[in-house]
Amino acid sequence: MAADTVCTLVPYFKVKPGQLAAFKAGMAGFVERTKSEKGCVHYAFSSDGDAVHCREGYDDAAAMLIEHLQADQVRRGRRPPDRKSVV
Repeated sequence: MAADTVCTLVPYFKVKPGQLAAFKAGMAGFVERTKSEKGCVHYAFSSDGDAVHCREGYDDAAAMLIEHLQADQVRRGRRPPDRKSVV
């Protein structure tokens, strides 16, 4: 049997009152960008009232810690972590 290397991350958010529509409007962009990252297996949001969670799945720890975090840091205009510092 092959080893299961998939890493998952499930962040939860409590959206501020009056901001749910704006938050939901931005979710599609996050999904589109993240699903195109190397190693992304699954990325989606679900919500219940003002509680929102994101289900993320990546091929392995390197895909989550390197590919995903590097892409996020580049989008924010920051220096991305290098492989040696996180794996």
